[in-house]
Amino acid sequence: MVMKVIPSGEIMLRLATPGYFRYSQTYGYKATLGGGETNIVVLLANYGIPVDFVTRFLKKIALL
Repeated sequence: MVMKVIPSGEIMLRLATPGYFRYSQTYGYKATLGGGETNIVVLLANYGIPVDFVTRFLKKIALL
């Protein structure tokens, strides 16, 4: 019997500058997804293990 892995957690958004620029020196960013739970799900999927991912998005994001 093949089991399916269904972790839950947050998906992180990482903003990186191109090259060695600082955030104040650039006009664009490269966005990548990551986070501990996300990385494990991708690893398991690459090994052929069936996976899903449970997370929740907020309706409204408060800016500080």
